[in-house]
Amino acid sequence: MPTERPLTIDEEQELEALLLTALELVPLPPELGLGEELPPEALVFAVDTAIDAARNGAQLSELLPLEEIAAALGALWADELARRTGWGLVIATFGADEPEPYETLAVVKPDRSVAVLPLAIIGAALTDRHVENNVGLLFHLVVRGDYPPSEPGAWRVLG
Repeated sequence: MPTERPLTIDEEQELEALLLTALELVPLPPELGLGEELPPEALVFAVDTAIDAARNGAQLSELLPLEEIAAALGALWADELARRTGWGLVIATFGADEPEPYETLAVVKPDRSVAVLPLAIIGAALTDRHVENNVGLLFHLVVRGDYPPSEPGAWRVLG
């Protein structure tokens, strides 16, 4: 069972910076500008499209390494999922008693029955050709509540 903590002020600022970076990387619908409120589905589609483009050889940025691109796209996807579902963003630590615990951003249902690890999902979809890019599908399944039932506090990780 993971432990969790709220994002620090520094982490919240880093998340905001990643969101701005992601908005520069994703192909936004031409009729919408950066100053406008975009529906979460449009941004998730843009993240999905950017991942597909990168997997097909497109360079999303000349300046950013792939890890930073994955973090930016993962932050945008996480923010949109939290906005659409009303779930929270926390830092989850898995294997806290292990020599090298894994700490990551998590989107969590309020009762902690389920969680999504967006940085891992986006990172794998972006960098591992053996992993199918299903980030758009996962987003819609979670929003619809179409996932296996889980007990409160179980922390079933989706994706």
